[in-house]
Amino acid sequence: MSGFGFSLHYTETSVLMRTYNDYINDPYFMKWVFQPDGATEKYWANYMENNPDEKKLLLYVREELCNLKLKNKELTGYEKNLLFQKILKKKNQQSVIIRFRHYSKKVLPYAAVAFLFLLTGSVLMYFYLDGRFTKDRINYAALEYTSPAGAPRLILSDGTDVPLKKNSTVKCFSREVVADNKNVKISSGSSNEPVPNQLIVPSGNRSKITLSDNTVVYLNAGSKLIYPSVFKKDTREVLLFGEAFFEVAKNKHQPFIVKTSSIDIEVLGTHFDVSAYSDDNQVQTVLVEGAVAVKKHDASVFNRKVLLKPNQMLVFSKQTKNMVVNNVDAEYYTLWKDGMLKFEGEELKQVIKKIERFYDLKIAFDDPSKGEMKISGKLSLTGNPADVINYLSVLTKMNFEKTNEESYVLK
Repeated sequence: MSGFGFSLHYTETSVLMRTYNDYINDPYFMKWVFQPDGATEKYWANYMENNPDEKKLLLYVREELCNLKLKNKELTGYEKNLLFQKILKKKNQQSVIIRFRHYSKKVLPYAAVAFLFLLTGSVLMYFYLDGRFTKDRINYAALEYTSPAGAPRLILSDGTDVPLKKNSTVKCFSREVVADNKNVKISSGSSNEPVPNQLIVPSGNRSKITLSDNTVVYLNAGSKLIYPSVFKKDTREVLLFGEAFFEVAKNKHQPFIVKTSSIDIEVLGTHFDVSAYSDDNQVQTVLVEGAVAVKKHDASVFNRKVLLKPNQMLVFSKQTKNMVVNNVDAEYYTLWKDGMLKFEGEELKQVIKKIERFYDLKIAFDDPSKGEMKISGKLSLTGNPADVINYLSVLTKMNFEKTNEESYVLK
């Protein structure tokens, strides 16, 4: 569990999270919880028979998740926190080696964050598996993604958790993946089932993944991609949180759709960038070549899709729900995949935010108004953070005071 801060300090809690992670990340568990059928009932009956020590906890977690009524309401932080406390309490009652009372005040805030991350991922994967990305089925605002700390990782549909390198490469096949040149078999489902997987890239990391249709996706720092092991015959769908550059393999009979928390981007074969970070006020789509069609999730039958041409950017405002198209130089928005930043008249605070994600740093302003300064330049991100900070100091004629290994204050 290297992706969650608390596990490095409280080893007793990590025992619970590893066990819980085995099924909370399994879309078939979520399908069994919310839409059971003969196949899932049989599978989990066999599972509990073969793992009797987990039976009580599995049934308890299933009952609590059902009580949350995810289909009908948005979960509050209190409800999620309460559920996690109940699960910890239940696990204690089953005599697992966890001294929850001793550590509860220190551990719970971190453990709750980890649980929310796992629950969000599993719920999204369940809806993905069931094809239910529609407004009346799921509240996207309740499922915004917050990037965890730590190393990148690949979570497969069978629960396998694959650690990845800082700048990782993944190639997908129906029955296996090759992660950083290592073959990993996928044990669940058939080779024709579009079971979902998760590629998680925390801040300070990047990843390149080749999907089963030969589409290449460059995932930027602080991002997450949910994708199927194989695509359905009529469409190719992925779910993105954060930023990614797509080189979509052409297939006129099978549209490729990128779903974000606010908009969907549909293509047949093209190159484009999507930036949909949860903590940004807008979602951006920039087209390099080909054509894309963009639509809002809540669009009525009277709202047409917005078509983009090369070197055009669509900006969707999360506040106003409006979409605006501008002519741009696409290079400014796509060079990050090559380890470069290029900006022209961009606010300093926006450049700083990109650098924070790329290097997993924290840079504060002693005066917030300094963040509104407009700067232009080209910045290599292949060096160490100190080189980048020195460059910005020269460019802005301001001082960056280092407060610790990962934090600076701009004065």
